[in-house]
Amino acid sequence: MPLPIDVTADLLRRDFTVNALGVWADGRVLDPAGGRADLRSRRLRMVSRENLRADPLRAWRAARFEGTLGFRLEAGTEAAVREVAVDLGAGRLSMPAWERVRDELHALLGSPDAARGVARLEELGLLALTVPELREGRGWRRAAFITWMCSGTSWRRCISCWRGGRTRR
Repeated sequence: MPLPIDVTADLLRRDFTVNALGVWADGRVLDPAGGRADLRSRRLRMVSRENLRADPLRAWRAARFEGTLGFRLEAGTEAAVREVAVDLGAGRLSMPAWERVRDELHALLGSPDAARGVARLEELGLLALTVPELREGRGWRRAAFITWMCSGTSWRRCISCWRGGRTRR
């Protein structure tokens, strides 16, 4: 694949600084957004607010990176993700393709701490846009909520999700 005309400009169109890193053939690292320091600090920081708004799927990706990679959203990035969620809910931004949202959600649910990831989606305002039915379980005792949500043939699937994708046979 040929290099873009302006590699730095290409990197600055990325979602997060940790994804805006490049390596030249001679091994030198190109880091126009400070991604190396963020990577060392396990901090997830947006390259720009405009980049998040240009592809709102990046809001779900932020939650996934927190849940699966152990990163922590930087305060300005968290505020921008919350803003994207509000604007999606109000129709000021278009929802990403459901297949893309599904893929981020599946990756999050497949992580060892899926329950924390789902809670984070709620905190960021993304759960209501993704699986609003799960919000109905807030405040319920876990057993009562699982019984209510997982009746009938979907029981094994629901339990599998709560266990992080592993079903006991």
